[in-house]
Amino acid sequence: MQMMNKRADDSDSLFQRPGTRLLLVRIFLFISSFLLVVSAQPDRSIFVCLLASFIGYALCFYLIVQYDKRFTRFVVGFSWFLSVQLVQLNWLATTYYHGKVIILVYLFIASLIALQFAFLVVIIPSQRKLTVFNCTVISVLWSLVEYSRLYYLSGFPFNSVGLPLSAIPASGQIATVFGVYGLSFWVIFINLLVLRAILFRNKMQLLLTMGLFIAPIIAGKMHISYQSKKLQGAATLDVALVQTGLIQEQK
Repeated sequence: MQMMNKRADDSDSLFQRPGTRLLLVRIFLFISSFLLVVSAQPDRSIFVCLLASFIGYALCFYLIVQYDKRFTRFVVGFSWFLSVQLVQLNWLATTYYHGKVIILVYLFIASLIALQFAFLVVIIPSQRKLTVFNCTVISVLWSLVEYSRLYYLSGFPFNSVGLPLSAIPASGQIATVFGVYGLSFWVIFINLLVLRAILFRNKMQLLLTMGLFIAPIIAGKMHISYQSKKLQGAATLDVALVQTGLIQEQK
């Protein structure tokens, strides 16, 4: 009995050690943010898409800013985003039409995108040095990074971080003004503001960020409603959509 009690005490003390608790928290942040972001597919769940757009990346950012060394940040950021890309771009790894060489292309593209993200997270100021200006600059840089993908490998515009915001037409209205990369800017900007609120432990700032996130959605809903009323009674045009049902080889 004494030996069993001693083992139980040793087990309890293990989880009470600061280093062990910190490791468990980091593992939790890595996995939870990963699962949230990879699950944010517009054709699956609107709620998950909006939740990931609001806090999915913030959890990863919070994990990364805990590290002081830039190299460690780079490795963690690269590993996390590579995992995300490997899941979300799995459709690219189809050997049926292109052979096994497409696997190398798939890994190369996913790694290249992960490298971009890794360089981004390295420049995020740590702890309480993150300002709204920093959040804006980093978000603009990421939008430019995504835009740059149009100019290599014959252009690769797929899988932008703003894609989950297209889950509902109301939030997608941002793209009508700022383009698809405006959605990416908004996702990164909001998540950095959430990170800032967490670092400062400011509940009011978190609520304001939530209001800022919801505002374009409400504005988009109002815009759609206004345009719908405006088009009532307008002339209609009947069109026919022909689905040929051809398989890929026949096309």
